[in-house]
Amino acid sequence: MNRKIKKFLTAAGVSVFWIGLWMLISNRVNSTVLVPSPVQVAKRLSELLTEKDFYLTVGQSLLNILTGYLSGIITAGVLAVMCHASGVAKALIKPAMTVVRSTPVASFIILVLVFIGKKYVPTLICFLMVMPVVFGAVSTGIETRDTQLAEMLSVFSVKPLRRFRIYEFPSVLPNFGEGARTSLGLAWKAGIAAEVLCTPADTIGLRLYESKLYLETIDVFCWTAVVILLSLLLEGLLRLIIKKREDASGEKH
Repeated sequence: MNRKIKKFLTAAGVSVFWIGLWMLISNRVNSTVLVPSPVQVAKRLSELLTEKDFYLTVGQSLLNILTGYLSGIITAGVLAVMCHASGVAKALIKPAMTVVRSTPVASFIILVLVFIGKKYVPTLICFLMVMPVVFGAVSTGIETRDTQLAEMLSVFSVKPLRRFRIYEFPSVLPNFGEGARTSLGLAWKAGIAAEVLCTPADTIGLRLYESKLYLETIDVFCWTAVVILLSLLLEGLLRLIIKKREDASGEKH
């Protein structure tokens, strides 16, 4: 309990410091167009929270980004298993993952925009950002498994489904969890950036672009705060899910 209180007080102190610094800079600049005050941003954010369009916008962005994120995770897991099972698949897939990982996000956005259209750009960009990260994490997990335990399970002819539950999945889960957490942040930032550049309808990226275009700096700060809060919420939820799965796998094991 003392540790939790100390952690809470530390977080509160850090928040007060940065908000105070923000307020000081805002008062010094004395221009809403350049640096609005925390009070102005909080007031505008409270207004947005009462508007129906706000939730439609947030929902559409979440749908775009999470669709790409989950698709990337599933695809990466399947490809990692294929690479482990087949040398040919490994020779074909690994170089492609290296290319995807090394290509700038802006290049992907432009290419996807040209060939597919702006509606699906955020989803596909998230997919491309997530896939190589999770692929690498799952591949590492597969390669670093306990081979002696695998041999023992083979000797005792453990059924494939039970083998997966007590050995394959728990062995890969820590690496997968780390890859999933890392890629979620990448997917969220890349997805919002894609929305800003492509401005698909009813998205956070479109609202940010319009706010910048019309010099509504308070709205820029508000939507940025929404992006940050949603990112923290999603990462916290993902950490909780993965921790519960790791605990459950440990108990079964």
